[in-house]
Amino acid sequence: MKKKKLATIWLGGCSGCHMSLLDIDERILDVVKLADIVKSPVVDGKTLPEVDIAIVEGAITSDEHHREIIHIRKQAKILIALGDCAVMTNVSGMRNYFNLQDVINTSYVNAVSNDDSGVVPDNPCLLKLNDKV
Repeated sequence: MKKKKLATIWLGGCSGCHMSLLDIDERILDVVKLADIVKSPVVDGKTLPEVDIAIVEGAITSDEHHREIIHIRKQAKILIALGDCAVMTNVSGMRNYFNLQDVINTSYVNAVSNDDSGVVPDNPCLLKLNDKV
Protein backbone atom coordinates (compact mmCIF):
# COMPACT_ATOMS: atom_id res chain seq x y z
CA MET A 1 0.00 0.00 0.00
CA LYS A 2 1.30 3.44 -0.95
CA LYS A 3 1.94 5.78 1.99
CA LYS A 4 -0.47 8.67 2.41
CA LYS A 5 0.74 12.27 2.52
CA LEU A 6 -0.26 13.81 5.85
CA ALA A 7 -0.18 17.43 6.96
CA THR A 8 -0.96 18.81 10.40
CA ILE A 9 -1.66 22.52 10.62
CA TRP A 10 -1.96 24.79 13.63
CA LEU A 11 -4.16 27.88 13.35
CA GLY A 12 -5.28 29.99 16.34
CA GLY A 13 -5.12 28.05 19.58
CA CYS A 14 -2.85 26.69 22.26
CA SER A 15 -1.24 23.86 20.23
CA GLY A 16 -2.55 21.38 22.78
CA CYS A 17 -3.88 19.06 20.09
CA HIS A 18 -0.46 18.87 18.46
CA MET A 19 1.02 18.10 21.87
CA SER A 20 -1.55 15.31 22.23
CA LEU A 21 -0.43 13.88 18.90
CA LEU A 22 3.15 13.87 20.16
CA ASP A 23 1.99 12.22 23.39
CA ILE A 24 1.23 9.01 21.53
CA ASP A 25 4.94 8.31 22.05
CA GLU A 26 6.34 5.36 20.09
CA ARG A 27 2.96 4.79 18.42
CA ILE A 28 3.94 7.70 16.15
CA LEU A 29 6.15 5.12 14.43
CA ASP A 30 2.99 3.25 13.41
CA VAL A 31 1.70 6.48 11.86
CA VAL A 32 4.88 7.07 9.84
CA LYS A 33 4.64 3.52 8.47
CA LEU A 34 1.35 4.54 6.88
CA ALA A 35 1.91 8.22 6.11
CA ASP A 36 4.64 10.70 5.28
CA ILE A 37 4.22 13.81 7.41
CA VAL A 38 4.92 16.46 4.78
CA LYS A 39 3.91 19.56 6.75
CA SER A 40 3.58 20.08 10.47
CA PRO A 41 4.85 22.45 13.14
CA VAL A 42 6.92 19.54 14.43
CA VAL A 43 8.64 18.93 11.07
CA ASP A 44 8.95 22.60 10.05
CA GLY A 45 7.39 22.25 6.60
CA LYS A 46 7.15 25.68 4.98
CA THR A 47 4.77 24.94 2.13
CA LEU A 48 1.72 22.75 1.82
CA PRO A 49 1.89 20.36 -1.12
CA GLU A 50 -1.11 18.36 -2.25
CA VAL A 51 -1.88 15.92 0.55
CA ASP A 52 -4.19 13.03 1.16
CA ILE A 53 -5.08 14.14 4.69
CA ALA A 54 -4.82 17.51 6.42
CA ILE A 55 -5.47 17.67 10.15
CA VAL A 56 -6.22 21.23 11.27
CA GLU A 57 -6.05 22.33 14.88
CA GLY A 58 -7.05 25.76 16.12
CA ALA A 59 -9.64 28.36 15.24
CA ILE A 60 -9.74 30.70 12.29
CA THR A 61 -8.90 33.89 14.16
CA SER A 62 -7.68 36.19 11.40
CA ASP A 63 -7.96 36.98 7.71
CA GLU A 64 -4.65 35.16 7.26
CA HIS A 65 -6.10 32.01 8.85
CA HIS A 66 -9.14 32.32 6.57
CA ARG A 67 -6.94 32.46 3.47
CA GLU A 68 -4.87 29.57 4.83
CA ILE A 69 -7.85 27.28 5.47
CA ILE A 70 -9.13 27.90 1.92
CA HIS A 71 -5.69 26.93 0.59
CA ILE A 72 -5.59 23.86 2.85
CA ARG A 73 -9.03 22.75 1.61
CA LYS A 74 -7.80 23.01 -2.00
CA GLN A 75 -4.64 21.02 -1.26
CA ALA A 76 -6.21 18.23 0.82
CA LYS A 77 -8.33 15.29 -0.30
CA ILE A 78 -9.56 14.88 3.28
CA LEU A 79 -9.70 17.70 5.84
CA ILE A 80 -10.09 16.85 9.52
CA ALA A 81 -10.89 19.47 12.18
CA LEU A 82 -9.15 18.35 15.38
CA GLY A 83 -10.18 19.68 18.76
CA ASP A 84 -12.64 22.17 20.17
CA CYS A 85 -10.90 25.25 18.71
CA ALA A 86 -11.06 23.86 15.17
CA VAL A 87 -14.66 22.73 15.55
CA MET A 88 -16.27 25.44 17.73
CA THR A 89 -13.59 28.21 17.74
CA ASN A 90 -13.36 28.02 21.54
CA VAL A 91 -11.82 31.00 23.37
CA SER A 92 -9.35 31.88 20.63
CA GLY A 93 -12.13 32.50 18.12
CA MET A 94 -14.56 34.35 20.38
CA ARG A 95 -13.14 37.72 19.37
CA ASN A 96 -14.27 37.07 15.79
CA TYR A 97 -17.75 38.25 16.76
CA PHE A 98 -16.49 41.74 17.64
CA ASN A 99 -14.66 44.55 15.89
CA LEU A 100 -10.89 44.03 16.28
CA GLN A 101 -10.19 47.59 17.45
CA ASP A 102 -12.95 47.32 20.09
CA VAL A 103 -11.39 44.08 21.37
CA ILE A 104 -7.93 45.68 21.58
CA ASN A 105 -9.29 48.76 23.37
CA THR A 106 -11.34 46.74 25.85
CA SER A 107 -8.57 44.24 26.56
CA TYR A 108 -5.47 46.42 26.62
CA VAL A 109 -6.25 50.15 26.55
CA ASN A 110 -9.35 50.65 28.69
CA ALA A 111 -9.22 47.46 30.76
CA VAL A 112 -10.17 47.90 34.41
CA SER A 113 -6.83 46.34 35.37
CA ASN A 114 -4.86 49.17 33.68
CA ASP A 115 -5.21 51.56 36.61
CA ASP A 116 -1.83 53.32 36.83
CA SER A 117 -2.47 54.88 40.23
CA GLY A 118 -0.96 51.85 41.95
CA VAL A 119 -4.28 50.97 43.54
CA VAL A 120 -5.62 47.52 42.87
CA PRO A 121 -8.82 48.04 40.87
CA ASP A 122 -12.07 47.16 42.58
CA ASN A 123 -14.47 46.17 39.86
CA PRO A 124 -17.06 43.39 39.77
CA CYS A 125 -15.47 42.16 36.53
CA LEU A 126 -12.26 41.27 38.37
CA LEU A 127 -11.70 38.11 40.34
CA LYS A 128 -11.67 38.56 44.11
CA LEU A 129 -8.56 37.03 45.69
CA ASN A 130 -8.76 35.76 49.24
CA ASP A 131 -5.93 35.66 51.76
CA LYS A 132 -7.30 32.40 53.15
CA VAL A 133 -9.68 29.74 51.97
